[in-house]
Amino acid sequence: MPDIKLIATDMDGTLLNSKHELPIDFYEVFETLCQKDILFVAASGRQYYNLLDVFATIADRMAFIAENGTYVVHKGNEISSSTIAPETVANVIDIVSAIPHTGIVVCGKQCAYYDSDDPEFRYNIGLYYGKRQKVDDLKAHLDDCLKIAIFCGQGTEENVYPHVKNLTGELQVVVSGKVWLDMMPAGANKGKALADLQKLLQITPKQTLAFGDYMNDVEMMQQAQYSFAMVNAHDEVKKVANHITKFSNDEEGVIYEIKQLIP
Repeated sequence: MPDIKLIATDMDGTLLNSKHELPIDFYEVFETLCQKDILFVAASGRQYYNLLDVFATIADRMAFIAENGTYVVHKGNEISSSTIAPETVANVIDIVSAIPHTGIVVCGKQCAYYDSDDPEFRYNIGLYYGKRQKVDDLKAHLDDCLKIAIFCGQGTEENVYPHVKNLTGELQVVVSGKVWLDMMPAGANKGKALADLQKLLQITPKQTLAFGDYMNDVEMMQQAQYSFAMVNAHDEVKKVANHITKFSNDEEGVIYEIKQLIP
């Protein structure tokens, strides 16, 4: 059996099913991992407070890579965080506001801010941001911005990315889902965050198991020898990962692979 010491998994499209639910036997598997001294890490574009709600009863025994790697917490202690310069955030707001059918979330360290009443947009914000606030002016909330999240119900890869890809010099720009695109500080991603955790805990990539499904998981795949793209993953993620899961997120693919590697 491989000497796994850390398991990092994306949430939506990976660990969670299409109804945003944890696998039925997740907590049983989690307890097994704890008994074997294996750290479980939720690595997501979701807000830290949202992840805390999902894992409320076990949060003090796991680690979190939140906001696509810009905020890292291990057993309740902040490990690292990185923010975007206020003037850069303001520039992005100006650019994206001109793109039709988009919504902007300024993801602060303590709260996520948005300014649209579009029902679909607000529903999706509710799925991923536990602490959120509707504001009249996004530019009044530029400090401590960990991430800028762009929503487009018609698809971000086709309708948003072409307008912002030229910002990649100063920001990490990544399509994180069919309707989401995220911008983080340059150099910030799930892979860098995972490397910070590995260094802190003296865990190597050879001792790391990782799961993901979308472009914001690519760097994390590269930081783990046992990297699995979901069978339902984006094709580009499958090219990077060393393995592909037998089952999809709706078939509890992550749990199945963990049980095969760590009986």
